[in-house]
Amino acid sequence: MAVVWGSVVAIVVVTAAIWLSLFRALAFRTVPLGWKLLSLSGGLFVLLGIAFILSWEPTAGPYVVDQVYPFGSYLNTWIVSLGFTMVPFGLLFAGLALLAAQVQRRAVWVTLLFSWLMFWFPHVVVIASLLVDGAGETAVAGGPETIVIGVGGLVYLGVVGAGFFLSGQDYGTI
Repeated sequence: MAVVWGSVVAIVVVTAAIWLSLFRALAFRTVPLGWKLLSLSGGLFVLLGIAFILSWEPTAGPYVVDQVYPFGSYLNTWIVSLGFTMVPFGLLFAGLALLAAQVQRRAVWVTLLFSWLMFWFPHVVVIASLLVDGAGETAVAGGPETIVIGVGGLVYLGVVGAGFFLSGQDYGTI
């Protein structure tokens, strides 16, 4: 587990250093609320990515496709890999939101929106398919963790939605 915690600590330290430098360089206090919310949503992406990385279950070889990987089972490998993808996406999203507030270009806002939609598209398709086919009933009827995930998801969507709405008003897009 040392490799898991070592990776997470390194991610947190580097991410914090980058954000601090961005906040100082871009005068965070002067950034309009919508852009701050979008930047915050990038930070939430990073936190979710770290949570996924923490599901890493180091395993010894031999490794077999569709069975055992260095990150654990194939499902754990998918989750950990997604976590390692979410961290840089969240970092870039947060940084671009702060830069966009100063650049004042609608194309940057559209880029953020399109990137966010494309990231979530396959996940929405999977969740919708499971719910429509009835396989999602067990997830919906889950325990406290399902409630926490649901509430956290709604809070996240609220932050992102408000961020896109308010920042989109800066350009007359919304």
